[in-house]
Amino acid sequence: MDDDSLGITTKTNLGQTPLHFAVASGSTDLVELLLSRTRGKVSINEPDEDGWTPLLWACRPCDKWGTPAQVQYSIVKLLLDRGADPLVRGRTWDDKQWSPLKMARYHGATEEVVHLLKKASRHGREKGEKEDFHASKKGVRLRSAFCDMCLWGIRGLENVCVGCENGIVFCFKCSHWKEELHPHHNNWEVRGTEFEETEETEEESESPETSPEIEQV
Repeated sequence: MDDDSLGITTKTNLGQTPLHFAVASGSTDLVELLLSRTRGKVSINEPDEDGWTPLLWACRPCDKWGTPAQVQYSIVKLLLDRGADPLVRGRTWDDKQWSPLKMARYHGATEEVVHLLKKASRHGREKGEKEDFHASKKGVRLRSAFCDMCLWGIRGLENVCVGCENGIVFCFKCSHWKEELHPHHNNWEVRGTEFEETEETEEESESPETSPEIEQV
């Protein structure tokens, strides 16, 4: 079967490609396969309708359905090595802008991942970008909740349709499209706590960071 028959270049109504979802799997082999099959057909920096590239999705762990609960260093590095833009911006339901580094911090990424993204993003900061843009407290993980659209686990605030018997729930990203995705009701309620109270906002260091090298291929 050719790639078109397999649907490798297909997009969802919100602009996501298979690569956007594969990065949540925790499988570098799967991501490698999709990168090799879509080379020259779909950009590694292909944005969805909210500007989220696969790298931004990789910095937000799914944490459901047997997928990893942490941002995966190996997948973030693989995407960066293959040319993923560390300075990309994506929006959430409140039109807040997110960089991969800010997204990773919000989702409690390890210092190893944070250092990797900081090094990759340094060129943008040298051009005068404000350092505190990439800072974020860690979001509260709603353990029992998942988004009824993307099926990712929910961290921070959620939008709940109170008109539904089972309470349709959308995450901080998919809530931007709640009227289009769920037009049957218009009674929505924002619930949850956005940040962990014990976490202090991380500050960007002005001194050089030591982190693994990013190989350009």
